[in-house]
Amino acid sequence: MAETAQEVKFESYDQLYTPRQREIAERARQMFINGYHCSEAIIRVFNEEYDLRFTKPMIRMATGLGGGMGKAKCSCGTVTTGSIILSAIYGRYDMHDDDSLAFDLARELNERFKEQFRVCCCAALTRSTNWGHPNHIAACSEYVYVAALILADIMDRCRKDLGGFPARSGRRSVKKKESSRGRIENGSGKEDKEQRSAVL
Repeated sequence: MAETAQEVKFESYDQLYTPRQREIAERARQMFINGYHCSEAIIRVFNEEYDLRFTKPMIRMATGLGGGMGKAKCSCGTVTTGSIILSAIYGRYDMHDDDSLAFDLARELNERFKEQFRVCCCAALTRSTNWGHPNHIAACSEYVYVAALILADIMDRCRKDLGGFPARSGRRSVKKKESSRGRIENGSGKEDKEQRSAVL
């Protein structure tokens, strides 16, 4: 059977990522297919693969994001959960800390997902499927896979650029800069390494 244009496009997109990133994404996809919500699959796989040491309550936080926030079919649970993971690593604790990196990375995840699927709205993404039926599982498993690819790519890049993930405790406070909403140059996640010097 001849490949469709969408299948060819997806295969080409898939090859942009490393074998390890594709392996992580496939783990997330299989976890979703086997019964976890899209959001749960993302947080569980990334917690294990990146040794994030999330506690059980932190893992459970992702449950309500499944189905576009409790089956409300709003923002896709893969994207919102990815944003939570990025914020857990690069977000701020104090209102005077810098929030620009977490904002930039969450926006990048959202925009790259929409580049592939045009939207990140669960209702639009699943419009042509029957909820809970095989065509819904097949469609959403692809969304899980692509979101996981993008998230893995962002996290790998940031870990490389910043010399690791910020330490889980004793992290130095990062004071907000004047242009705290500035976009990361070329999506490279650049930030003063001295501000993130406490790393694993």
